[in-house]
Amino acid sequence: MNRLPPGTARVFMMREMLGLETDEICAELSMSSNNCWVVLHRARMGLRLCLDQRWFATTGQAA
Repeated sequence: MNRLPPGTARVFMMREMLGLETDEICAELSMSSNNCWVVLHRARMGLRLCLDQRWFATTGQAA
């Protein structure tokens, strides 16, 4: 989360950690619903990439 842009991390945290609905996020941040979905998509893809590279990367060691 620390490597995401601050605005992206904020939207993601509001949705996934605080459990706010998209409409609530849009009202709070004065953004359109479409923009909110794009930001959430980018946040998820950024976190997925981070997990793929840092968490699930094979180190050549047997588990």
